[in-house]
Amino acid sequence: VIKRVDGKAVHAGMAVVVGAIRLGAEGFETVDVDWRGLEAGHGRGAGANLDAATRRLSMGQLRERMLTDLQLRGCSKATQKDYLLRVRHLAKHYGRSPARLGEREVRAYLRHVVQVRKLAPTSLRMYVSAFKFFYGVTLKRPMMLASIPYPKVPLKLPDVLSREEVERLLANLRSLKHRALFTTAYGAGLRISEACSLRT
Repeated sequence: VIKRVDGKAVHAGMAVVVGAIRLGAEGFETVDVDWRGLEAGHGRGAGANLDAATRRLSMGQLRERMLTDLQLRGCSKATQKDYLLRVRHLAKHYGRSPARLGEREVRAYLRHVVQVRKLAPTSLRMYVSAFKFFYGVTLKRPMMLASIPYPKVPLKLPDVLSREEVERLLANLRSLKHRALFTTAYGAGLRISEACSLRT
């Protein structure tokens, strides 16, 4: 049972949850869970067979371990932030450390984000990637999510401008620098990132 005492969340046999608690129709319900306040050593479930060292890790330590793994693999800052956020969402949803969750809980959460939150395949793919990284690399449990597939992302072809449309676009660029940039990008077929990295 989780309840509020003097503005703090306390526990009896389960994970300590730091955040706002409200009394719902069926009992106490967590509203705002702090990832850093969840302890990996509490609770039962799929994570009960973790090694002792992992069980003693706090959520903050798990986060730092995952961040280090991402950095060692050369992941971009954006990917690091996104993966950490996805795992935090999972922890917040269940109100306990993701190290204590199993395939069933992860599958149920992915189904939740598809059916309730209506996530697009590209966003769902990021969740799957983040969870596979966390469990496979950080927790060294690669087989746990091996049967969860990456969602198919529809291939969308870009709209191709006609020759007349390109000429009108370039004619409306008053800056010589901008016209040179767009002409070069269009003529060489550069991506936006490639065009932004050009130097005079």
